[in-house]
Amino acid sequence: AFMVLIFGITGARAQGNLILRDGVNYAGSGTINIKNNISNTNMTGPATIGGTVNLTGTSTTQNIGNAGQPSITFSTLKAQGSTIKQMNVTVTVSDTLDVNSGQNFDVNTDTLNLAKAATLTSGSLDVTDASSVVNFTRNDGTAQSVFGLSYAGTLGMSGSSAKNLGGATTAATLSQTGGDLTVNNTLSVSGTGTFATIADISSSLSFGASANGSITAVTTVGGSLTSNSSNAISIGTLGGNTGTVTAAGSGGLN
Repeated sequence: AFMVLIFGITGARAQGNLILRDGVNYAGSGTINIKNNISNTNMTGPATIGGTVNLTGTSTTQNIGNAGQPSITFSTLKAQGSTIKQMNVTVTVSDTLDVNSGQNFDVNTDTLNLAKAATLTSGSLDVTDASSVVNFTRNDGTAQSVFGLSYAGTLGMSGSSAKNLGGATTAATLSQTGGDLTVNNTLSVSGTGTFATIADISSSLSFGASANGSITAVTTVGGSLTSNSSNAISIGTLGGNTGTVTAAGSGGLN
C-alpha cells in the first residue's frame, strides 16, 4: 500500500490506497483510479475530491473511508472492477454516481447523498441495512429519478427539483421534504412515511399494516392511494381524484 497526496487533479493517477490528509488540496477535473481503499483516519474534518474517482478493485472489498471519521464528498464517483464497494462514512456525490455492471455498492450503516445524476448500469446499490440512509437532494430545477429499490432504512427526497421513481420502490422510512413527487411506479411504506407535496399518483402509493404517515398535499390521484394501517394517515389537501383512494386499515385516512 502507498499514499497518494494530490495537489491538483489534472490527469489519471496511480492505483493503490488513497490516504486523505488535512491540508491537502483534492481539487481539479482529472481522474483518480483507486485499486484498494480510501482512508481518512488522518482527517479532522470533511474531505472533498474533485474530478472523477474510479474504484477499480478486483480482489477484496474496497472501503470508502474509516468508520467514525468525517464525511467525503466526490464530484463523480464510479464503481468499477469486480469487488464490493463499501461505505464506512457519510458520502455525498455532487455530480454523478455510476455503479457499473456487476458491481455492488454497499451503503452499509451510513448515509449516501445524491445531488444530481445517479445510474445503476446493471450494478446494484445495497440498502439492506436498517440504519442505511439514501437522500436524493437535487436542487437545480432538473428532475431527479429515485432508484427503484427496497430500502430497509431511510429514503429521503429533498431539494427543489421534482422527483420521480425509477422503478417499484419500498421503504421502511420515507421522508419527502422538497421537490414535487410523481409516483409513477408502485411505492409502499412499511414504517413512517411523510410527504410534502405529491404532484401525481399515477401508479400506486400504499401504507403498510403498522405504518404511520402524513401527506401535506396531493395534487391528483390518477392511480391508487391505499392505507392498510391501523394508524391514521393524514392528508392535508387532496386536490383531485380520478383514481381510487382506499382506507383499508382500521386507522383510516383523515
